[in-house]
Amino acid sequence: MGSGVRRRATAIVVTVMLAAYAGIVAFVVLSPARVDGDGMPVYRALSRAYSAGLPRWITYPVIETAANVLIMLPIGLLLALLLPARYWWIAVLACSALSLAVEGAQLLLPNRMASTADWMANSAGAAIGAALTIPFRRTPAAEGVPRDIEPPPSIRRVEPRTTRR
Repeated sequence: MGSGVRRRATAIVVTVMLAAYAGIVAFVVLSPARVDGDGMPVYRALSRAYSAGLPRWITYPVIETAANVLIMLPIGLLLALLLPARYWWIAVLACSALSLAVEGAQLLLPNRMASTADWMANSAGAAIGAALTIPFRRTPAAEGVPRDIEPPPSIRRVEPRTTRR
């Protein structure tokens, strides 16, 4: 299988994964009811966990912020994979804009609250996801350049001349 075919197949798989995950996220963040209901099941679970030795700094707001980071991390990662390597940062901007739109939509939904903290945590998650792709991506400068091509004379390192005495 050629590299072009492989790249297209990978792009299709990543696009399907992104669409499926984004659909699930849209259902969760745009449903009229909060995912955690009134929060009481989480508070009860935290109470049991504290009794079992969970550090007290892990509170409901900490868990909520971590969830907001984690929910956008895969979207940032998958979107960055679909973009050319040097444009990974566009995934962060797109996810941040998407999160801002979701927070705006939540203003209109009953039992939901829009929050700048949620938007910031979502944006951070997208940035982490996109940044995770950087070490594994080839830059456009490295793509398609055979290693055995001699650089042009203007770039080639010129050795200093030695004189004989």
